[in-house]
Amino acid sequence: MKKSKTGIRALPGNGSGWISESGTIQLSSDEHIPETTATDFVLTVSKFKDTTYLWGGVSSWGIDCSGLVYICARINGIDLPRDVDQQFGIGESVLGGSESMKPGDLVFFSTDDSKNDKSHIGVYIGNNQFINASKSKGAVTINSLEEDYFKKRLVGVKRIF
Repeated sequence: MKKSKTGIRALPGNGSGWISESGTIQLSSDEHIPETTATDFVLTVSKFKDTTYLWGGVSSWGIDCSGLVYICARINGIDLPRDVDQQFGIGESVLGGSESMKPGDLVFFSTDDSKNDKSHIGVYIGNNQFINASKSKGAVTINSLEEDYFKKRLVGVKRIF
């Protein structure tokens, strides 16, 4: 790997690239990424819009719903477990429906309207909308909580910021 003014630069396929210092933070290997804000979290998640859905993915080459939340939370200083059911155990429950929700809240859905599991996650962005990696649409998309499919399957909302 080559060293540059801004650090080591290497890309997949042995390529190299350049990142300006304004786009980086310098941390020692034992430092935790500083916690940002819910607004920063939503902006990070939004950068993945239209990324291809890939089960188990956590990058711009392909990502799944829990991977999207996992990697974007980490970028913004919050360490979450990797899987949806474990992510549900983190944060403060938000009660009171959409009136109580804030952008950056995590929305959890069940496989079906029995609501016996937590199988899908998204990030609330305001106006009854959330962003999520949708297997059925094949990409990271924005959906409405008012869509019948999601309305029947919403099992909880958690606040992590």
